[in-house]
Amino acid sequence: MFCDEYFLLRRQNRRDLRALADGDREVLRGIARRLDDATWNSYEAQRVLRDLIDLAARAGQEGRPLTEALGKDPAGTVDELCAAIDPGTPLDRLLTWWPAAGAASGAFLAGVAVQRKSWPLWGTAAVFGVYSLWLLASAQFRRQFSQPPGKGSLSPRLLAGLGVLLALALVVAVPWLVRPVDVPAPTWALSLGFFALAAASWAARTARYNACARRRPWRESAQAPRAR
Repeated sequence: MFCDEYFLLRRQNRRDLRALADGDREVLRGIARRLDDATWNSYEAQRVLRDLIDLAARAGQEGRPLTEALGKDPAGTVDELCAAIDPGTPLDRLLTWWPAAGAASGAFLAGVAVQRKSWPLWGTAAVFGVYSLWLLASAQFRRQFSQPPGKGSLSPRLLAGLGVLLALALVVAVPWLVRPVDVPAPTWALSLGFFALAAASWAARTARYNACARRRPWRESAQAPRAR
């Protein structure tokens, strides 16, 4: 039976996070952002977060906040976790771009809708394309927001914003660029091709994270991080 371990882990983390005290929840959200910035392997980031949620739950039962459970130097403990986490492979980084193919598929499908004057289809394609762009921005460009610009270089925040705006412009412009085409078959082929690429990339990412889950199961709670 097919199972997406990353999806299940993330869903469980979100559920358990809501059950924690407000203060611990905010601390963990900040740590989650730090972990996401430290690795391209989202499964590993969620697995470490799973351990911290368990630690916060045990501390809550003892009447202690998470910051106290992390030791005398909570920030140092978090720094150690970020330094020790698997940074991921080039494949992990490449697979974060899978929504880009989905956005391209939505753009060309919108082109088909314009050719056929089917506005319900155009609306569906536009929603799919913009949603794919949102996934791409959250997975790829968001990491750039916390990175300081290098000396003499453009701000990564500016580059990320320009990249998202360019992708959005393509989603909007492609349907009108292909509008004069009389035969929609090439546009259909492009849309289906990019959709197949997005699906294959998503499947590859799922297989990769399932392999990580077999090596380091998240259901078997790992040892809690050592307090400094």
